[in-house]
Amino acid sequence: MYQNIKYDQLYHEAEVLAAVDHFIQEVCLGSYDLYYQNFMIDLQKLVQSFKPIYNANFFYCNTVQIFIEVVNIVDHTLSLMPQADYDCIVCLDEMTVWHILTYIQSLSGCVKQQLIDFQQRELKNQHSLFDYTSTLIHHYARTLVVRVDLSIKKEYQALYNIQVFNKALETLHRRIADQDTCFSDLYGYAWALEHGVSKGYHCHLLLMYDGNKHQEGYELGEWVGKCWEQITHGCGYIFNCNHSDYMDTYKAMGTLGIGMIHRDVEHEVFNFLNYAAPYLVNCEKEQQHPRGKDKSNMRSFGKGVIDSKNRRGL
Repeated sequence: MYQNIKYDQLYHEAEVLAAVDHFIQEVCLGSYDLYYQNFMIDLQKLVQSFKPIYNANFFYCNTVQIFIEVVNIVDHTLSLMPQADYDCIVCLDEMTVWHILTYIQSLSGCVKQQLIDFQQRELKNQHSLFDYTSTLIHHYARTLVVRVDLSIKKEYQALYNIQVFNKALETLHRRIADQDTCFSDLYGYAWALEHGVSKGYHCHLLLMYDGNKHQEGYELGEWVGKCWEQITHGCGYIFNCNHSDYMDTYKAMGTLGIGMIHRDVEHEVFNFLNYAAPYLVNCEKEQQHPRGKDKSNMRSFGKGVIDSKNRRGL
């Protein structure tokens, strides 16, 4: 579920789009049916926040597309009022407000379809990721699993819309493909782009290294973090899941699935396949899907390719 979103405290694209998504969902649920004044106040705040970050060349999810049409209705209505600006939204007559509410609710099926599409996409990704990680973890005797979360520091998030963040990810993917520096001796990898309310755009990255050549997961995670900071020109932030304190928490719960994973130790393999890897494609995180794309074929999930020709037994 959504965190408590304050519509008057939206400072960057990720926050605005998440708030718009939440607003349209709330209207479809009927949350504003008896509270027209609250609806107009929230609409005013959102329109004023949305206008500066809107990009006509981007591809938006269903809820944002609905909101764009609402903005067009508001713009047309205000154009008929002398010297009206967005502050006048709170003064719209009851018939106009009813018209906007009815229009949004008439498209509730599109909003539901957005959630269904996300869940189906995540299920497909789950199966794909399980097959990929299961093949690799069972093939090698020892695999060092490293998990890091890559994001942007709070003070720089306004500089990183989805286009800028996606370009940083593309640079990271090229570094991984080159398998140099911190990505040497890599068996496989997977990543997932998510869109949080306060965290903004962020990427969950899963790395599978040759356990015979690497033993220190935390140090590798820190090295990956330095690479991310370089790519983002110092704006990047990293959370290293291989920190001993973090790992001890999951070890105590019996669900630790990162660090050194031995093929012949059943519970290590089980935890990796059922707890660590699936976190990247969790259907329950429906409020963290990207609401916008800078290009139609932009991906929010990816993994390496198993080269069976050069790997005996695969």
